[in-house]
Amino acid sequence: MRKSASRILLLLIVYGALYGLARLANRMAAWGQAPKNAQIAFVSNRDHNNEIYVEIYVMDTNGERQQNLTLHHADDEQPAWSPDGKNIAFISYRADDSAEIYVMDANGKNVHRLTQNPAWESDPTWSPDGRKIAFASDRDGNAEIYTMDAAGGNPRRLTHHPVPDHFPAWSPDGRSIAFSSTREEIWVDIYVMEVNGRNILRLINSDSTDGCPTWSPDGQQIAFASTRDQIDDIYAVGVNGENLRNLTRHPARDSAPDWFDPNVARAVSPVDKRGVMWGWLKQIKR
Repeated sequence: MRKSASRILLLLIVYGALYGLARLANRMAAWGQAPKNAQIAFVSNRDHNNEIYVEIYVMDTNGERQQNLTLHHADDEQPAWSPDGKNIAFISYRADDSAEIYVMDANGKNVHRLTQNPAWESDPTWSPDGRKIAFASDRDGNAEIYTMDAAGGNPRRLTHHPVPDHFPAWSPDGRSIAFSSTREEIWVDIYVMEVNGRNILRLINSDSTDGCPTWSPDGQQIAFASTRDQIDDIYAVGVNGENLRNLTRHPARDSAPDWFDPNVARAVSPVDKRGVMWGWLKQIKR
């Protein structure tokens, strides 16, 4: 009994650290770019005198025309552009202080609540064709991966496991979803499954925390953040689990990678001194 309780506590600590890092990234430096209208979405608390509430803003890629889209006294975060750049999905605590998924036009109008559940919802991400949104939710008592129509209907639970599953990421062809989970060990690993939730594959196995998976534009590799070398670095691995390599190798903390594809809307959350944006391996020094 004591061993079981210790394992649960360690799972909570490991996953809490990973989710805390990702949540900090989403709140403090989350941004997404829509290629067609050349704007960047980001999160800020600038209109609340640096108080707790954060809102979603957009600006041109040169930093001009910064505009608050949400204007609400509740946390609005995790902006995710639709593939056509016309809509933004996001998380908000405006309803009963629970995290729900909303969608709005790119100009902030026509805000619609997509999820109607007292549970915690997070990590919205659009399918490549814009018809579905994958997300994480604990509506069934444990954090699992779900999909729903872009309009909020037909929710479908994809994972069924007693430990939390987080950070879904669609493959470019829309046939697979990568995610993070502690389902086989006390450490967080990267998994890949078919879009219907079948054929779940543990991509790599290590005594470390691996999170925030993101696909390469050609669908052949997955980049992720990992603590496997005793420091947070960015790694990449083939979708077959082979050719693992450390891409950053720096004593500072590197996290929240994203592959750069000029034809696809994206959301990136660099939280540390050295943010990383992927495609043509480009490091952004601050």
